[in-house]
Amino acid sequence: MQILSLASVCRFAHTDGVPTDAIFLLGYFDGVHLGHRALIDEARKISDSAPIVVLTFDHIPKVSAESGILTTNLEKCRIFADLGADYIIFHNFEEIRSLTGEEFFEKHISSLSPKAVICGSNFKFGKMAACGTDDLAKLAKLHGITLRVVTSKSHNGSTISSTLIRSLVSSGDMIGAAERLGRQYSFTSEVLHGKKLGRRLGMPTINQHFPEDKVTPPRGVYSCTVSFILDGQSCTFDGVCNIGHRPTVNSDKNDVTVETYIIGFSGDLYGTEVKTSFFEYLRGEKKFPSVEELSEQVRIDEEKAKISLAAFAEKQNDKK
Repeated sequence: MQILSLASVCRFAHTDGVPTDAIFLLGYFDGVHLGHRALIDEARKISDSAPIVVLTFDHIPKVSAESGILTTNLEKCRIFADLGADYIIFHNFEEIRSLTGEEFFEKHISSLSPKAVICGSNFKFGKMAACGTDDLAKLAKLHGITLRVVTSKSHNGSTISSTLIRSLVSSGDMIGAAERLGRQYSFTSEVLHGKKLGRRLGMPTINQHFPEDKVTPPRGVYSCTVSFILDGQSCTFDGVCNIGHRPTVNSDKNDVTVETYIIGFSGDLYGTEVKTSFFEYLRGEKKFPSVEELSEQVRIDEEKAKISLAAFAEKQNDKK
């Protein structure tokens, strides 16, 4: 079990424990989507200054593009910290999967003396996921703990779920994914040295590798934003990125990178951690007859990205 204080999440600081009379949120929380955020909203209603503790699990290894995770542990921590949670507890699933529901509750929940526990209506726990919210209600009542079960949220007639969002991302529907996440799908990784083709084309790019365990969008070109810290300042720029192996100049189909042209930026970001956020799928990856035709297409992609991002900004302004 790993207990982290979200006040210092970027350093993954360990603590000896969590305060008693806290409010526990229970779930896997991959993506920390709008349905998950409803649990935080419920916690705020009853918190009365009580600490909010997220009890979750380490992710399982990725076996296919769609079975990956939406959020790494660090991303999950940062999002919950921004939402106002105080602590997060990560359980190794392999270490608890054989526990009965009663054993899990008594060892990992009631032993910490929470004020209340909150979960979604589809929450399962115990060996073989044999227990549901009715069992949780009985255990909570037995130990004098308040239980709140939050109904699943829907969007456009479908229930918001991590499974659905993984499917949307893996199919390239970044708009649909963002509508359910409550933010753009993104990843963060270090800027690597590339072949500097963009520089020769007059449009220098940054190169990143997509995190191995995360759900990967389809190969192609996307409108995006990039965020990073430069000289102690937080910076965000619009961009256009390509996920793929750059077939016009590279025959190795397994050499997949995320190559991004940052609109209006010039500078050295090698070794910098950059967050790339996807907004809209613009076109598929394509091999061009010449580098000159590729350069022309990149200019077209840049204009399409500007239109895509401007439309998003206008929509956000209309909501205000």
